[in-house]
Amino acid sequence: MVDLHIELMNAADPTAPEDLLGLYAAADAVDRPWHPGWPSSLVRTLATHGWDDAPEQFFLGRAGDGTLVAAGSVFMPDRENRHTALVEARVHPDHRRRGLGSSFYEHLERLAAEANRTTLFTFGADSSSVRGFARTEGMRWARSA
Repeated sequence: MVDLHIELMNAADPTAPEDLLGLYAAADAVDRPWHPGWPSSLVRTLATHGWDDAPEQFFLGRAGDGTLVAAGSVFMPDRENRHTALVEARVHPDHRRRGLGSSFYEHLERLAAEANRTTLFTFGADSSSVRGFARTEGMRWARSA
C-alpha cells in the first residue's frame, strides 16, 4: 500500500503554487526539458478563476513524512464538453516506480468520474515515461489535430 496524502492546493497559501511548480520543474527536467515552466501567478489564476470562470483544481501529494512527491490538476469545463475532464499528474523523478503516480492519478480520475466526466484528456504523449505510465494504467492514445 502506498502512503500518499492528497490535498487540494490552497491558492491563497503563498507557498503552495511555488511548491507545485517546483515539483513540475523537477518532472519537466526529465520528461520535457524544453518546457519553459509557468509563473505562480498563472497557477493562482487558474485555481481561482480558471478558463471561463471554471477553476482548475490543483492537488499536492505528500508522502507520510510530508515530502511533496506528486502534484497535478483536474479541469472540468462548465459550459461545453461537460462530459470531459483534463487530468494531469506528475511524480517527482526521485519518487517514481513506487505506485505514487497510479494512486495520485486514480484520485484525480475518481473526482472526474464523480462529476460524471466520461472522457479524460491528459498531456505528455511526447514523454517516454508518460507513455510507459499510460500503458501500465491501460490508457488508450488518441491523436489531436
